Amino acid sequence: MGIKEFLEMDPISKAPSVTTPAMIVHSDGCAFPGQAKKLFDALGGPKELVWAEGTHYEYYGTEPRVDNAVERIAEFFRAQLSG
Repeated sequence: MGIKEFLEMDPISKAPSVTTPAMIVHSDGCAFPGQAKKLFDALGGPKELVWAEGTHYEYYGTEPRVDNAVERIAEFFRAQLSG
């Protein structure tokens, strides 16, 4: 996807149709925090928002950030899939 297509993409308008369990892990230091909150609010199914610390690129491989995200994701989906 090029920058033009990326900037024209509107995932928030599609969010109400997402009815499968979803989790958003984000922070104020990541890209587009306001959009992440809007997307979360619009999701149509079971959801959880994890608002953590850190910058955008720290979530690509910095242990404390990734470890926290993976732990929270595992808990969420374990609960969702065991029901």
